[in-house]
Amino acid sequence: MLFDITTEEYKAFTGSHLMGLLYENKSPYHITYNMYGKDRHCLEIEDGIDEAIEQQISDFFVDNASQ
Repeated sequence: MLFDITTEEYKAFTGSHLMGLLYENKSPYHITYNMYGKDRHCLEIEDGIDEAIEQQISDFFVDNASQ
């Protein structure tokens, strides 16, 4: 899963319960800073994570984008 996110979204994500879920499930992730321009980063979460967690992460970024 790839996400185009801002610094604020990344900070909110790392402070959320979702980081704990990724850690508990040993799900690797990687962030590439400024990949999409200044303050636009690429968050990549490797395939193979539980579908429920994947949906929660997608919902998290969709919800933040709509605010």
